[in-house]
Amino acid sequence: MFYHIEGNKKALREIRRMLSRDGRLCFIEAHQSVLRKLYDRVTFSPIGSSIPYLRKRKHAYLVEKKGIEHWQKYEKRFLDTLEVQGFHRDFVRPDILSIIGQFQKS
Repeated sequence: MFYHIEGNKKALREIRRMLSRDGRLCFIEAHQSVLRKLYDRVTFSPIGSSIPYLRKRKHAYLVEKKGIEHWQKYEKRFLDTLEVQGFHRDFVRPDILSIIGQFQKS
């Protein structure tokens, strides 16, 4: 959901304020990987148009595309902002299509 928010700093300050003393912020967002690029390419290919799941994904992705691409461009900056805003990194792991993170309120 972070790719929907412009001005992450304000949102992160509010999340930090609302978390309990040892609270954790967990997220999963789109991650620009080779497999994601391939998955997106197949989704928008003629093959993707003939597979019901990919047709449905194409429609949903088009609605979110601009936000996801913006997120992927600024992913590292967001991770750095978390630390500046008072979160300690427990872990950040990219998987095949996403990046998964857990940060603790410091």
